[in-house]
Amino acid sequence: MTARTGATLCALASALTLSRAVGAQTAPGYVLNPPGIDTTRQVDPYGMSSVTPVRRRSPTGFLYPEPFEADALSNIVGDWLARAAIEIGGETAFGDTDETRFSRYADWSNDFLLNSFDVELLDPKSGFHFNAIGGGVGRNDDYYSGEIGWLERFRLRGTWSGIPHTYATDAHNLFLGAGGEVLQIPAEPGLTPGNSADSDVANAALATEASTLAIQRDDLGLFVDARLRQDLKLFASYQRKAREGTRPFGGSLVYATGLNGGLARAIETTQPIDDQTHNFSSGLEFSRDRILAHLSFNGSFYVNHDGTLTWDNPFRIIPSGARGSTNVERGRFALAPDNNWLNVKGDLAAQVPMNGRFTTTVSWSRMYQDDDLIPPTVNSGIVAPGSSNEVNLDLWNTSEALAQRTGDAEVYTLLVNSDLRLQPWKQLRLGARVRYYDHDNRTDYTAMNGLTGQIGYIAEDGALAVGTPQFNRVFEPGRPSDDWRYRSTPYGYDEITVEGTADYALRPKTSLGFCYTWQRMGYDHRERDHTDENRIRVDVESRQIPWATVRLSYEYADRSGSSYDSDPYRSYYVSSLPGFTPFRNPLPPFTLPELRKYDLADRRQERADLRVNFLLGEVMDLSVIGQYLDADYDVDYGLDYERRGSVNLEWHLQPSPKLDLYLSGAYGQGRNKMDTINDLGFTSFPPQNAWSQRTRETNGSAGAGFWVRPFARVSLEANYSFILATQKLYYAYASGGALAPGVTPAEAGNQFPELRTEDHVLQTSLRLELTEKVALRVFYRYEHGTIDDFQQTGLEAAVIAGAYYLGHIDRDYTAHVIGSTLQLRF
Repeated sequence: MTARTGATLCALASALTLSRAVGAQTAPGYVLNPPGIDTTRQVDPYGMSSVTPVRRRSPTGFLYPEPFEADALSNIVGDWLARAAIEIGGETAFGDTDETRFSRYADWSNDFLLNSFDVELLDPKSGFHFNAIGGGVGRNDDYYSGEIGWLERFRLRGTWSGIPHTYATDAHNLFLGAGGEVLQIPAEPGLTPGNSADSDVANAALATEASTLAIQRDDLGLFVDARLRQDLKLFASYQRKAREGTRPFGGSLVYATGLNGGLARAIETTQPIDDQTHNFSSGLEFSRDRILAHLSFNGSFYVNHDGTLTWDNPFRIIPSGARGSTNVERGRFALAPDNNWLNVKGDLAAQVPMNGRFTTTVSWSRMYQDDDLIPPTVNSGIVAPGSSNEVNLDLWNTSEALAQRTGDAEVYTLLVNSDLRLQPWKQLRLGARVRYYDHDNRTDYTAMNGLTGQIGYIAEDGALAVGTPQFNRVFEPGRPSDDWRYRSTPYGYDEITVEGTADYALRPKTSLGFCYTWQRMGYDHRERDHTDENRIRVDVESRQIPWATVRLSYEYADRSGSSYDSDPYRSYYVSSLPGFTPFRNPLPPFTLPELRKYDLADRRQERADLRVNFLLGEVMDLSVIGQYLDADYDVDYGLDYERRGSVNLEWHLQPSPKLDLYLSGAYGQGRNKMDTINDLGFTSFPPQNAWSQRTRETNGSAGAGFWVRPFARVSLEANYSFILATQKLYYAYASGGALAPGVTPAEAGNQFPELRTEDHVLQTSLRLELTEKVALRVFYRYEHGTIDDFQQTGLEAAVIAGAYYLGHIDRDYTAHVIGSTLQLRF
């Protein structure tokens, strides 16, 4: 029995005594049953009512769906009532089933299929009830949920959901030990850590067999509600997210720049994933007369069983192997640290005069991690001997070379939010809200060698000192250096939001709403001390037209702020230290002074939202939704504008409980533009090096489906969906100085090829009722996907321009799934 099989069986057992759902209290599902419902239930042949011929609609005008037949509980022993349903069978998948895009979030095992089960037990006298549901049993995307308790007194609920995520099925992994913390290159001729030729690395990688990189995530949730008194309830929950597997991960040693001849030394590795996130919550709820109060204690604890990832570097950092290149044998990353979040939260809601309600929330949190730090490098020996970059790695590869042994990082947050809603008379509703949030970062770290007292660290495990002519990250007064960060910046911010609303009923079925919001964001250690944003929103809602419901909203927002300092970080960089000598004088600018970060820049934004529901007769409706966003940033350089628009249509016909049809379509488009200037040898930003890029994204989808019962014991269901997504990137430049070294304007052109993905999914199901309690179902699923992605061109070569890749490429695919099941109800 595998570990996950054992866990699955435990989850199944838990479902027989545990919860109905997580979060929104809806059961999870899987690819063949996304809603996670009892698949044996059918639409009630009497529809909404056997005596009312007129279809019922929601307050917004939508037709209510035809209800399922009521679950009928049968007497089993004494007063006990019970019911059960199960769907079992098998399915098989064929075609391009190995393509990653087909199996990314699904388990298509050709095996026995327990598609769903649903069990319920009730004792009317004591109020004891029990319910358990599940599906995809034994598969990687299985789900289970259940509930047990006594009505109005006690409930114990729980869920389990498996979520596979496949990253690649065609990875040519050069390294041995994938899934562990140490990756080693094979001991084959021509491969030596830190001293292998590019061609030898490529040949060895291509000779490896294709392997799969995937993660299995399993979510567990347990929830308890107990009523201690009529006005006091206890609640508690535990949720765990566990992940295990491998995924692609970066392993950069030297990026390609003009300083190293454009030769990259980057390695795509495999990161081991073996972690859990444990979330706890408990508290009390008090309700009496006009008051409702909550007090809760919450915690989240992340545990990573893999602390570091160490990999052999197969490459020579520079082709000649000189400058101590062969001493850079390995690279190492510290993986995500164990970390914790603690929170205390109180909520109070009270009815007040003028038919009003006052609510307030106070929440305090502490986030912290104190994981062990790793030495600045894993390598030994001297790199860049005889040059200004010379570093003895033996003085940096022990824990004694750390300024502190643990992370000692912590952040405190405080939230206070109060809301008042009043209705002084029937036609008028008023509201006011005040929100304060403070994010206080108390993390402090200085990169300093505890052995030598030197400021700095070893970058890229020594590769930076080898691969660049004059840069490393060890500071020495008087030695020419570039500028770099040597201590952490404790970013923090606070937010104050004040909001007022008014809604007035112009006529019995038409209302007008108005909302004004002022928000100030105050920043620590950012380019601006604060920003202020004013937002005005107007809403109109009307059911005055007999055959339609209309909702329209428009919002205008204007953000400005204090003066902008393009380089507020100097005190965290070595240029602030005594004895700093720039490698070029004057010191190259930190950034383009006129560039503005999009979250701090002045901005004017308009947002519109239109929703119309057409009541096309008694059995038909049509929904139209349109949305538009236009954001303009008042900048010379940076994000210039962002515009998005979309329209969605859905037509629905429900003439009787025997027929249900729908058509849907959506189209959306987004555009943005960015302007900047390429620097000139780290010295300045000349206007002739200016360039800009425009991005256009288009998304379209269409769908159709029906459910029909042509005969008393026969039902047929089918649905089809189509999704098309494209992205195009255009660019312009003032001169060849804006291009990468060695690239001519004729070679550069003015746009990248279009990135395009297209997906088709067809699902059909035929159900034959053999008896009142037994039915046979046959289903078929078709998937077809195409992709054009210029970014993946040539990746199968394994080594490109000094960088090693796993060789994964997304491809077109066509796959089929066919199966049959037997549905039984008891």
